[in-house]
Amino acid sequence: IGDPTPSFTNNPSNAHGTAVAGIIGATGWNGKGSRGVTPESSLAGFLFIGSPQSTAILVDQAAGDFDIFNYSYGYPQCAYTPINPSLETQLRLGTTTLRSGKGALYVKAAGNNYIGDLSECDRPDSLNYLGNSNMDGENAIYQTVAVAALTATGQSTSYSSPGSNLWISAPGGQFGTTSPAIISTDAMGCSEGRSRTTNTANTFESGNSSLNSNCNYTSTMNGTSSAAPNTSGAIALILQTRPLLTWRDVKYILAKTAKKVDANAGNTSHPGG
Repeated sequence: IGDPTPSFTNNPSNAHGTAVAGIIGATGWNGKGSRGVTPESSLAGFLFIGSPQSTAILVDQAAGDFDIFNYSYGYPQCAYTPINPSLETQLRLGTTTLRSGKGALYVKAAGNNYIGDLSECDRPDSLNYLGNSNMDGENAIYQTVAVAALTATGQSTSYSSPGSNLWISAPGGQFGTTSPAIISTDAMGCSEGRSRTTNTANTFESGNSSLNSNCNYTSTMNGTSSAAPNTSGAIALILQTRPLLTWRDVKYILAKTAKKVDANAGNTSHPGG
């Protein structure tokens, strides 16, 4: 439905999907920018975050002749947001009919609400809340693969939402200032996107580095929105090798072959108590 090209209008967040797509499939071995997890994959763009987000658009971006759907978006987790019934029906349909009945994979960002502000839920309180990935109804059904975020050192990030629904974790990065985030594609030019003249996060982001003088790439992409496309890219490689796997086979393989990271971390004291 419509043109997937975002209307940037000087809004860095509108380049979100551009960075997500780059993590999955940026061309490799060409001496330019970043390299995607699966650099020979084919991508389709869905304008969702910058759209009116009607039910029709919600369902449309869960349909079509695609193997993997990457959902790098979510809802505030200070209150339960039930899944749209029409979307849930489409997800069930996609896992039973797409890929010639083997089922498409729906990869979902688990959320960045380890701790958040109640103002996200339209409350005047300037109080913190402790988020949980299950509070987003799209994360809490088994048709989606909920992905949490890891730092470059293989530890949980400071923002990644906890929850019993988490299926796997993947690199998401911190903030690209004192700790690495993810490098990816960005809206072109130094006046649009994340990387721009006014971005003081680091010299790469402001265009003052010879590696990014045209601000076509970003070094500050992070969040479970980064972890999800890293997972989607890995799934694409799995399906390239074994295209006859069902969607449940792939979920099983992800869980069965995952490496337990930071095994000695133990319990963590939450900043909210």
